[in-house]
Amino acid sequence: MTEADLAQDLVDMGIPKADIIFGLHPSYKRPYTDYGVA
Repeated sequence: MTEADLAQDLVDMGIPKADIIFGLHPSYKRPYTDYGVA
């Protein structure tokens, strides 16, 4: 079984990384990703 990479799937569909927020990551870790921050 392969682990799904949902964020990469969204990027592949044309959604900018800045529009993707990792809600399951603590807010203090989000600035260290290549994705959006909320």
